[in-house]
Amino acid sequence: MGEMVKRLLSVRCVLVGMLLLLGGCIVTPDRINGIERRLLALETAETDAEAKSAILEKRIEELWSIFKEARTRLVQGGAENTALLDEVMLHSQRTAGSNEETRFHLDRQRRLVEQIVAFIDQKYGVVLMDLPPADAQGSEKSFLEQGREHLAAGRFREARAAYQRVLQENPGEEESAEVEFGIAEAFFGEGDIEAARTAFQAFYKGHKSHPRMPDALLRIGEILEKQKACKKARAVYGLLVKGSRGTPQAAQGKERLSDFKKRCTSE
Repeated sequence: MGEMVKRLLSVRCVLVGMLLLLGGCIVTPDRINGIERRLLALETAETDAEAKSAILEKRIEELWSIFKEARTRLVQGGAENTALLDEVMLHSQRTAGSNEETRFHLDRQRRLVEQIVAFIDQKYGVVLMDLPPADAQGSEKSFLEQGREHLAAGRFREARAAYQRVLQENPGEEESAEVEFGIAEAFFGEGDIEAARTAFQAFYKGHKSHPRMPDALLRIGEILEKQKACKKARAVYGLLVKGSRGTPQAAQGKERLSDFKKRCTSE
């Protein structure tokens, strides 16, 4: 309280001094009090603005946190959302005299979910898809077995979905290597050669002593040829032939080098 009184007295002194310096002005207590009130009002408004700014900053932080949590939940629950929409659509179709407007909105929501699922797959390589449950007792096929079957049957997207579920379960080193190679093969089968090259290169760097390492190098060379990165492809085939002598993959690499200039001539 004493600090406030001192401040007011200081403000009053400044005001009196300013008014005395202004020629033709009559200094009255009412005039001084009026100016003081204006200054205090301005000061209060400034304090309120600072408080509102702090509240706004806090709200922005909260919204960012909510966005990150929503994105995580979307990745985890996208498949369940798609299944729920399927169930609602089926129920709507079976209901006599179903409301056309409701069906229109459901169709629009389905398209939105499909767009989100496609975006997440394209941006992050994560497949949101329902899969049969993998029973720990072995009565149902494990996600690893599902991944193998899908890959062998050419169902590449389903294979990636199953393999990604395996990675979520923190597999051992051997299973992890098989899954990483399987995902790379699935990308290659889908025609996404850039994602496949990245996946095969990651497999090679992480599993240089793995039996499937020569297969990964062979795939990398093949992809580089498709991308017309001829010098890099030649170097990869050379690495394969030199580092994996005696293997069928090395023989294939040597064969590709023999007529390499005919197949790949420009970078």
